[in-house]
Amino acid sequence: MNGLRAVVCGITLIALAGCGASETQSISTPVSLADSPPLIVENAGQSQFKRIAALASGSSDVLISLGLTQNVVGVSATETRPELSAAPTISPAHAVNIEQILVAEPDLILLDEGSANAAELEQLQSQGAEVLVLKPSFSANEMFAKIRSIGSKLGLTREAEAIVTQLALPANGNVEVRTKPRVAFLYLRGNNAIYLIGGTGSGADQLLDMAGAIDAGSEVLNDPFTPLSAESIAKLNPDALLVMTKGLESVGGISGLLALPGVAQTSAGKQQQVIVVEDQLLLSFSTRTPALVEQLRARLKLLAPPASY
Repeated sequence: MNGLRAVVCGITLIALAGCGASETQSISTPVSLADSPPLIVENAGQSQFKRIAALASGSSDVLISLGLTQNVVGVSATETRPELSAAPTISPAHAVNIEQILVAEPDLILLDEGSANAAELEQLQSQGAEVLVLKPSFSANEMFAKIRSIGSKLGLTREAEAIVTQLALPANGNVEVRTKPRVAFLYLRGNNAIYLIGGTGSGADQLLDMAGAIDAGSEVLNDPFTPLSAESIAKLNPDALLVMTKGLESVGGISGLLALPGVAQTSAGKQQQVIVVEDQLLLSFSTRTPALVEQLRARLKLLAPPASY
């Protein structure tokens, strides 16, 4: 295993028979991040940085994989990984709080591209901290680049390369069904009335391809996200829907999802086949992604055959 131990990420499939499913069966909670540890490097070296602010998406997974959990002195407001539950929140999502970051006295700050302007970056660096700005990763190659960048900065190039080697994923999966299921990714934020269908470049398209499914959205939608409408979802008519935990909660669960325009009329809606993935597992490619892909493959095998079979 190249010095790494494989682990399993969690997702939950809600696959209900169309006839007589009970209410308790229609509501399910995905397996949490507590059950989804990332790959871990065995016998990793030590980093020159002892106080790291892990504010970039996916960066905390890389640090955990490199055995540097104890070096993390601050995280962003979106951080829910149980391994970092003791680390204080020192910055909001997609932005920086200069005062709180400096109070944590980091010697290295990992930031998402665009989360801080030039003046804020200069202010952070003027206090003696080094700053590494990282691009979000929405594909395997972008994930590999992020891991290598962090590893190089930490002086752990060998360990980072070992992670990349282990994370190398096949182009697509081998799902034991007669026809690849067609799955549509829905990005839902009911509190803000945001209902989007994922298309080419959403990130979910590559995940579904790796798992052996067809991303129904990317077949016809050239943009990463397109507003959900009865017409747009009817055109896709997916066999299953892929949603995130908080998104599903924000629309009121399965019943609320089925109440969105056109959803109940799709094959997925009629059979109530919904794959639910915890937000931080799906939002960014990370060292947890291979196990997530394996779980997606397993869940795809459980889907009822499309009506066309």
